[in-house]
Amino acid sequence: MVLAANTAIRQFQSSGRRAAILPGKLIVTANADSTARLWDAATGAERAVLTGHTGWVSSAAFSPDGKRVVTGRGQVGVIFGVGSHARQVCRTPDS
Repeated sequence: MVLAANTAIRQFQSSGRRAAILPGKLIVTANADSTARLWDAATGAERAVLTGHTGWVSSAAFSPDGKRVVTGRGQVGVIFGVGSHARQVCRTPDS
């Protein structure tokens, strides 16, 4: 990876297995503790803990417009509103 000379790199602590970045704004991590967490991309500060899974969360991603976070494990997905943290649990028909 090549970074510009003026690029700042910040480190943050998370039990995250997967992470996704909303450039310049937020990072979301999928965690082993049944949560996803939102982090401030500039400071590394934790912004929110997103709950709704009953087991570890294996994936997390932002919607293309950055207004939602989708997390998943197996055949269960949870959609969160960024800012409102409203959630909707989605399951495949056979789960």
